[in-house]
This record gives sequence, structure tokens and C-alpha cells, in this order.
Amino acid sequence: MSGLTQFWAGSDAITRIVAVMLLAMSVSAWVVILWKGWLLRRVRADMERAIPAFWALPPKLVTGAGAAGGIALINTLGQLGGIVSPVMVGRIKDMTGSTTPALYVIGCLSLLCAAILLYGLPATLRRREERAAQEANGQLAPAHASR
Repeated sequence: MSGLTQFWAGSDAITRIVAVMLLAMSVSAWVVILWKGWLLRRVRADMERAIPAFWALPPKLVTGAGAAGGIALINTLGQLGGIVSPVMVGRIKDMTGSTTPALYVIGCLSLLCAAILLYGLPATLRRREERAAQEANGQLAPAHASR
């Protein structure tokens, strides 16, 4: 008899239940690890698609020197966030003893910035983007074809 069958034959019901529970916990831990790994790969792919879309926005809003200024403003605000964020997280951790509230603040600020972007996006640009999407899907004839 192997060690596992000897253990199983010589154990009572409680020991068997605990062994099955430990096996189930081990399997579920590996499932969670593999699931999170798959999600991280998916997030990486999404980020690779989001970055070019993000940097394509300033030239659509303004042209020429204004586009360069817009990109410079984005870089400046990013650097400012890189300086302020660790200080803010440290202060909030000192006040509360946890970094969780700081992460909630960062998440809420990110949502606020997204709302400002959506609200501040000019209506003409939105209509232009919607028309381009409809043309790409074949729902509209291209604008230059009707002239």
C-alpha cells in the first residue's frame, strides 16, 4: 500500500474531511493564481491599446503649437502627479494606518478626470468621431463621397 492509501485507511472521518478541505483549498488557490495571471495579461493588452489612443487625443483637439502645448501640459500634470501621489499616500497612511483610503482617493480622482475629459470634449469632436465610427462600420457613406 502506498502512503496515501495507508493514511486514508487509517484515518477517521474528521481527518478525511480536513484532508479533502485542504486539497480543495490548494486547488482553488491555484485556480485563483491562474485566473489573476490571465487578467493581468488582458490588462497589459488593454493598456497597450489605450496608450496610443490617449496620445492621439491632443492633436485632434488642437493643432500646431497648441498640440505641442497640450502634450507638454499632459506631461507636466503627469510629473506633478508622480510627485504629489506618494506624499499624499504617505500622509493618508500616517493618518489612518492604512493605504486603502489613499487608493480610494486615487481611484476617485481618476474617475473625476475621466468625467472632466468626457464633459470637456467638444461636441464637434464627438460628432466627428461618431461619424467616423459609423463610416467605418458601413452605416454611412463617406463624407467626401456625397460632394
